[in-house]
Amino acid sequence: MDLKKPEKFRVATFNLLWDKCTRVPLVGNMNLDTAERRFKESLMIISNLNAHVIALQEISKRFLNMLEVHPLYKAYPYRIQASDCLILSCIKMESKKSIAYGHNAPSALFDVNGKKIAVINGHTTSLAKNHQRRKRQMQKLVEKASRHYMTADSIILVGDLNMHLPLEEKNIIDLHKYARAGGFESEECVDVWKELRGEKDGYTYDSWNNAFIRALRPMAENVELFANKPIPRSWGSWISESPVMSKLFPSDHFGILAQFKL
Repeated sequence: MDLKKPEKFRVATFNLLWDKCTRVPLVGNMNLDTAERRFKESLMIISNLNAHVIALQEISKRFLNMLEVHPLYKAYPYRIQASDCLILSCIKMESKKSIAYGHNAPSALFDVNGKKIAVINGHTTSLAKNHQRRKRQMQKLVEKASRHYMTADSIILVGDLNMHLPLEEKNIIDLHKYARAGGFESEECVDVWKELRGEKDGYTYDSWNNAFIRALRPMAENVELFANKPIPRSWGSWISESPVMSKLFPSDHFGILAQFKL
């Protein structure tokens, strides 16, 4: 990557899935703690993305311990963590700030080829019943981020925003209004996910094949995701005894790598 004058700014986002949520059924009442194997695979995958900035959610102490001894840690020396979210960067951060919005979101400002770009990593409350809470969280996060980074050329909001209901599409459309309320001059909000998947419904997981997912929702078509393939069965002959573990994925979500033209 050209770090001095890159023509494109590459930002990756990925929810790792908590280590405490990774005990999945094997045979009968047997269970297997999959976290270490999944985290090892995730670290390998994100190391090969060639992203300038990596935003991770649901990080744990266990993952951080593995990260600190991985080559990725030295390759991405600029970091900020808030709550369960982490931003890693191979580009120096001009400034960084934790933004409180009900949770805490790490954020950072970068000078990329003369452009001031702020990246915010959010993780809103999950479950369909909490859609009104998510709306309030998004409004507060965007307004506060816009107030803090009002002199930036662009603001990029990434993370696990948990917006999966049809009625929440309007919340995304309204983000530019929240940004203007915070003082950031924005005429529109570009929804990268919708730009990628078009008008069809689609999600960053595959409930038909990924055993970590219970809700039956379709995976987005024509979108190139990462960490979307099962982990190779190379860690014990017992693995083949379980149809669930024969399709062990790194997480319950798949990751997105967005490339922004400067």
